[in-house]
Amino acid sequence: MPAGSRHQYTEDFKLEAVRLVWESAHPVAQVAQDLGILEHVWSRWRTQHRSAEAQGPTPAAQLAEAEELTRMEREWARVTPKRDCLQRAAAWRVPLPLSHPAHVPHTRLRCIIVPGFWKPE
Repeated sequence: MPAGSRHQYTEDFKLEAVRLVWESAHPVAQVAQDLGILEHVWSRWRTQHRSAEAQGPTPAAQLAEAEELTRMEREWARVTPKRDCLQRAAAWRVPLPLSHPAHVPHTRLRCIIVPGFWKPE
């Protein structure tokens, strides 16, 4: 390796190297040798990982979590009326005629929600 050049390891590689020692019975020296790194490099990665854990989630992780929560709330808002419609239909237990869209292939059953029509007891 030319003088002044250094290996660039990804964050995933560093994290996996730290986890490998923590989760296995192998000593640091053996794991470092197997990965082709020096022990003090592994120790520096461990220190960085511990300090990152102590600081809490990163802004990117918080943003991803907020986006996932928003997506799940939208999904919940989409499926809740369908569930309620099916519950009302099950409560009535009215058989559907054969001409109903639920019996015709490749059609969708649509539920019309009439305000005040169904009230839970």
